[in-house]
Amino acid sequence: MTNEVVLKVRSNKNGLGEELVDLVTRCYQENPDKKDLRELRRWLDDKPGLYKIVFDFNDVIRGKILDNVVTQRPARMAIDKNVEDLKQGMLYDQSPVIEKLLIDQVINAWLRLQWAEFFYTQNTEGRHSMSEGEYWGKVLNSAQRRYLRAVETLARVRKITRATMQINIAEPGSQQVNVAGDFVHNKGNP
Repeated sequence: MTNEVVLKVRSNKNGLGEELVDLVTRCYQENPDKKDLRELRRWLDDKPGLYKIVFDFNDVIRGKILDNVVTQRPARMAIDKNVEDLKQGMLYDQSPVIEKLLIDQVINAWLRLQWAEFFYTQNTEGRHSMSEGEYWGKVLNSAQRRYLRAVETLARVRKITRATMQINIAEPGSQQVNVAGDFVHNKGNP
């Protein structure tokens, strides 16, 4: 895994500079210098989003899930784009931290569900034993439950956290006008 992380750091410089890339690479050596580790800690404290480049569990988990299914580079690129589109479709960048964590769970569960569907289909085509069919059916059912639970949890949290406001406007002797909506996330949308 160390080589994967170093390659990721090298490919995602994002203006970080060769000095930081070299520092991260040195820190991933078997016995890193304590001075290098302190320097990396300073960088991480100063630039909060840097951890995603140095090490991000979600990237590692997604990578492991996909490594089990996809080996061709073009297919992997397409799935990575699909995941990005799903994240943006769920407004990942505009969401609070708790929702971001749940969106990551939804996407990971969706990937596992796709993995389970793929292997269920592959292993139950044609001739197969009953126990093999039952096993893959259980794997698929479990993946579906996890996915639906993740989606439901995200929906519940969003329902709770989205600020809905109702304004009642009425003048003496006139009709009341009720205005309600999500004034936080619908700015500029009619």
